[in-house]
Amino acid sequence: MMEFYPTFNFRSRFKSDVVNWHRHFNFGFDLIRCLEPKSVVELGVHKGDSYFCFCESIKQLSLDSKCYGIDTWKGDQHSGNYEEEVYQEVERFNKEFYANFSYLVRDRFESAIKQFSSESIDLLHIDGCHTYEAVSNDFNTWIKKVKTNGIILIHDINIRHKDFGAWRLWEELQKDFPNITFNYGCGLGVILNNQGAKHFRVGDFLLRDCAMPFISEAYSICYEKISLEEQLEDQKFKSNEMESKLNYQLKDSRIQLQKLNEENSNLTVKSQFLKEKNASLKEKCE
Repeated sequence: MMEFYPTFNFRSRFKSDVVNWHRHFNFGFDLIRCLEPKSVVELGVHKGDSYFCFCESIKQLSLDSKCYGIDTWKGDQHSGNYEEEVYQEVERFNKEFYANFSYLVRDRFESAIKQFSSESIDLLHIDGCHTYEAVSNDFNTWIKKVKTNGIILIHDINIRHKDFGAWRLWEELQKDFPNITFNYGCGLGVILNNQGAKHFRVGDFLLRDCAMPFISEAYSICYEKISLEEQLEDQKFKSNEMESKLNYQLKDSRIQLQKLNEENSNLTVKSQFLKEKNASLKEKCE
């Protein structure tokens, strides 16, 4: 039995301005790598950061998987109402890169669940409305569709303001299921759907209890490393852009200077001509 280990070189093809899931990109890739799921379901896709992370991982790993992103793309009390352009952009990106295995289901969770048979889902990501009642209902309803030893992700378990309640559900679930807790950012809870398991198994990989804190810390460091690299790349891009702009301005200044020199040369010639003509006129007058 191999032990789970983090990789640090994954980059998601898609990133929106909603950054809450960006911290978990590399874990998402490793989860797909180790689990090799046949079926991935996400409840609450929004702009698609987490969903397309899974899709990109499947594509890079050449896995025989199916992905289902379920959302009304209308919004809720926490995310606010969506403009139609949000769905259109997600649909466009999905068609361009993942159309052969990814399906967008524009429906309510309670209606879409009828499309899935019991114990048919390997990986379920719950990220819809985050009231305690809503997230509890999503978990209790959809867990019946998740295979034994399948994985359930619950996002935003660190948000405690207003009526967010995923943290309350997470405190309850930790007592009953093998789990990993990512405490940084908005938080991510990872559950193994096997209440009797002593260890957290992901596919053929094993996560021992003593490794749990290390895993969370490792991915936190990974995110900081990637963020610094991206900031450096951004600074290099801006620096190159500024250098190109300055070079263009310098080139333009040289052209302008050359024109001024030519004009000055012409004026010098004209001035000399006028001096000679003036001298000639003086001779004639004398």
